[in-house]
Amino acid sequence: MQILIIALVAVVVLAGLVWIALPSLIARSIRPVDPVALEFRGSGDDLLLAERVGEAFRAGIRARMLRPRSSWLAKCDAHEPHWRPFAFEGAAFGHGALASSGFERWDRLQADVISRRPRYVYLAHVGVGFWWAFRHGHRFEKMLPILQGYDPLYRYLCADGYGFKFGFFDFMRDRSRVRHLLELPGYFRNAAFQGVGRGLYFGFLGDRAGLFEAVGEFAPEHDADLIAGAGLAAAFAETDRPHRAVDFARSVPFEWRPHAHLGLTFGFKARALADPDYFDDCLSKLRTPAAAAIRHAVALCDDVEQAVRDDKAKEGYRLWRERLTDVMEAERVWEPVYACAQEDLRGREGVVGHSTGEEP
Repeated sequence: MQILIIALVAVVVLAGLVWIALPSLIARSIRPVDPVALEFRGSGDDLLLAERVGEAFRAGIRARMLRPRSSWLAKCDAHEPHWRPFAFEGAAFGHGALASSGFERWDRLQADVISRRPRYVYLAHVGVGFWWAFRHGHRFEKMLPILQGYDPLYRYLCADGYGFKFGFFDFMRDRSRVRHLLELPGYFRNAAFQGVGRGLYFGFLGDRAGLFEAVGEFAPEHDADLIAGAGLAAAFAETDRPHRAVDFARSVPFEWRPHAHLGLTFGFKARALADPDYFDDCLSKLRTPAAAAIRHAVALCDDVEQAVRDDKAKEGYRLWRERLTDVMEAERVWEPVYACAQEDLRGREGVVGHSTGEEP
């Protein structure tokens, strides 16, 4: 009997030690992103971009989970401006990991991440949704009660993060692992496919024709969401090379252009919110009319969001996206961007090795 009691005590102590060490174990289990193993179509700088995004994200996870109280903030803030938002997205992922493990509460996302760094509010929701996909797989429905406590518009960004996991880590190797997203309820399904589109942007960075083919074949009922997600990734991940984001929009088939514009606007908006000075520095690489058009699109994004919030309409995120798309197309907001890009092309005619992705 005494041996049995000692054994039980030993088991309890061991379990307690494992539980205490769990955040560290989870943080250290996140491996670096390997674009080659993920079968991404690209080379050189394309693969390096995916690696560096993953590196900053992973650093944010480790900072949040290995550093107590608020000391993780300094580790995330220390990143260069371009990579800093990805670190805070990783920190939100870490919040989700802590909440799933009982070390934190889901409803403390506002106090834990957003209130401390409100400029990363989009990234905070995306990161939590990404963790849910990473840990809980296809059981998105279990997250719905948690989402009810989040901002009525931004909670859909959790579904975006959820979908991104499957688009980034699974799609290129096994498309069947993404099919379950078609079963998500309501507009969460659209948001999740936007996340998939963000992931596909990285997977097909060196093969845009392949990207458009995949969008048209995989889930044609969500082609608009997939293209919007790809556009968002183009603007957000390559803000320092804005011509590449513009080039992506120019390469999109005409019928998908409004959705690409929507994604680009959300991506640039997230950058403008995260670091206005860095955003302005990046846009200075474009011609003045093009930069002004993008700033106008970002301002419209804010105006439409506020109008939707004032209306207190149901499915506000859906209305935000639809109204913004309609307004931008009615005002032809993106026309100056295309006009400047065409002028740049004419100015470079005859240049050996020219491609539309080059900066002038």
